[in-house]
Amino acid sequence: CLVSHDWGYLNELTRKTLDETLDAYKTLCESYTRNGKGVQVHCHEVGLQDPSATAQDAFKDLNIDENEKNTNPKSYNDWINSVQTKRNNDWEFNVQFKQPVDTESPPDFNKFTLFHKGVENYAMNHTTLASENLQNVAKMTEEQHMFLPCMVGTLESQFLKMMCQIKGAKKCLDIGTFTGMSAIAMTEGMPVEGQVVTLELDQKIAEVAQAGFDASSVGQKIR
Repeated sequence: CLVSHDWGYLNELTRKTLDETLDAYKTLCESYTRNGKGVQVHCHEVGLQDPSATAQDAFKDLNIDENEKNTNPKSYNDWINSVQTKRNNDWEFNVQFKQPVDTESPPDFNKFTLFHKGVENYAMNHTTLASENLQNVAKMTEEQHMFLPCMVGTLESQFLKMMCQIKGAKKCLDIGTFTGMSAIAMTEGMPVEGQVVTLELDQKIAEVAQAGFDASSVGQKIR
């Protein structure tokens, strides 16, 4: 933020104060690597392409290590393949297959933030169990060695289903099918005449998703 909260809204500043603030911000930026030009070129760590190959003029004056460029993954799929095994081995499955035992009152959650290990399991234990359709897709995703962290889990699928029910949605566009959890969840929240159109770029992943749709009770509503 360029303006201190003590100064109020931007349009309440004098021109002199605004200029001084922008100058101070520019000085701060120039103190960083490459004088503050652009982001650190390690986007491959989060599955993005090397910006030095796509940002063009913004990076033309930067000294980029050619060896690093040549060893970095060149696409999202390359990145997925480079980390898939380790991430899958470390992944804690986020889909439940059995309804937890009901209790008279919810167990205590004595943490003061949601960003705490165990909070997802706590929430899943108090959320309606995902359908057999979704459980089947979750199993297929693992069996076909797909990238599990990309998979929608119990919480997200039930939320999507609920949102479609509340909205009374009859048409949904799902961009990025992966193995089909989102598409099936939304379809389950729609009336009989409802329809989900889902798009997936990767042919192998699309085939796994289609198998899941064909095996589900709502596949006729998915295109």
